[in-house]
Amino acid sequence: MLDVCVVTALVYSALRWLRRRASRAAALCLLLIATLYVSAHVLDMYLTLSAFRIGLTVILLALIVVFQQDIRRGFEQLSTGGFADRSRASSETIDTLLEAVSLLAKEKIGALLVMQGRQPIEPHVRGGVPVGGRISIPLLHSIFHPATQGHDGAVLIDGDVIEKLGVHLPLSTNLSEVGCSGTRHTAALGLAECCDALVIVVSEERGTFSVAEESRLYAIETVGELKHKLDGFYGRRVQTPTELARRNWLTANLGLKLLAAAMACGLWFLFAYDAETIRRTFHDVPIELRNVPDSWVVRDTFPSVAQVTLSGSDRAFARLNPADLKASIDLSSARGSADIPLTKEHFNVPTGLSLEHLDPSQVQVRTERLVSVDLPVRPVFAATTGVARELVATSEPSIVRVLVPESMRASLNEINTEPIEPSSVVAGSSLDRNLVLPPGAKWPDGRVPKVTVRFQPKTPSDS
Repeated sequence: MLDVCVVTALVYSALRWLRRRASRAAALCLLLIATLYVSAHVLDMYLTLSAFRIGLTVILLALIVVFQQDIRRGFEQLSTGGFADRSRASSETIDTLLEAVSLLAKEKIGALLVMQGRQPIEPHVRGGVPVGGRISIPLLHSIFHPATQGHDGAVLIDGDVIEKLGVHLPLSTNLSEVGCSGTRHTAALGLAECCDALVIVVSEERGTFSVAEESRLYAIETVGELKHKLDGFYGRRVQTPTELARRNWLTANLGLKLLAAAMACGLWFLFAYDAETIRRTFHDVPIELRNVPDSWVVRDTFPSVAQVTLSGSDRAFARLNPADLKASIDLSSARGSADIPLTKEHFNVPTGLSLEHLDPSQVQVRTERLVSVDLPVRPVFAATTGVARELVATSEPSIVRVLVPESMRASLNEINTEPIEPSSVVAGSSLDRNLVLPPGAKWPDGRVPKVTVRFQPKTPSDS
């Protein structure tokens, strides 16, 4: 639960940041990348996951380059050391501001009025002349009149007091949000992206006013709408810590929080549900010998099976077919008897699983050189009957060449055919039969000779 709660908080912060700061194209790009990665993980797309692992550093660097301005601003907010106490503007001051903004818009006098929130604003603004005067319509009108020196800057308002005039604000780079508006709107949005201030903009070209807040720029149609914005701003931002603690933080941005919780639960079930490492032991895992030279043969292997213990997640074990688990030992250079160490490299362990233990630690393999011998072919009947006693069986060819282990050369005198059923033969008939290779023997060049067995009646001389 703690794991899910922490991830929910991180996802919620990321979603709020994307909604406020990132453009739609950037958010869509990040969503597509995340969807592709999750799909590759679910569908076990090995090549795609490998590309993600290799390109992770490149992706992180690209994200830092694309969002470097937002990252810098985030660190600036962290470095300011929390929140400052601000004064709430009185109802008379709000009414005065509304009248002043309405007058400036009517006379098409450009203006920038910054209402400070709880976050420090000093790291984000430059310049300015201290004023310390109470807000009044004549004072605001004289500050922003085109004939005065400070009309191009902004005024900083804290409660009922104008703290500074002629202040320079940072410019936003979010051109899609600014649209066709001018420099004042760009500066207002730039400050709203850095902190929780509310900025009122009066356009000298159109005689309209707008509000920049929470990285967004809103066009305001009426003075009543502007009053609603100001009341909401002071109600949310300029509060004491006790008032903030009493707020129902759970219902704020409820939809976004529920989405973050759902995404965190999905990520947990996808990546962490079976992330616990488990161990399973497989008995009688076959030991396979490969690349035996043509002129050699394996006479004995001990042991012929192994016991293997694997560790990994339950998801990884679900992808494992126990029948495919085996040891593969290369005997291309083996000669005679040898004790071959059995290591993890001899096993083809699937991705996601690790080989923890195996038994035995070595395999005894005895190989023997093959020698070429010519052996006579002996037709063999399955049973001795009257028919078998009355017929003579001969083979063509009567002698075949066989590769046999050197130790068996002296004891091998003949090679037998597969058993022949007496009931299936008559005098003068013939059958094609296979030969039974002795243990460890091979055919030269791998070619199996064809043997034809002919049956003739016995003569007195055969008896």
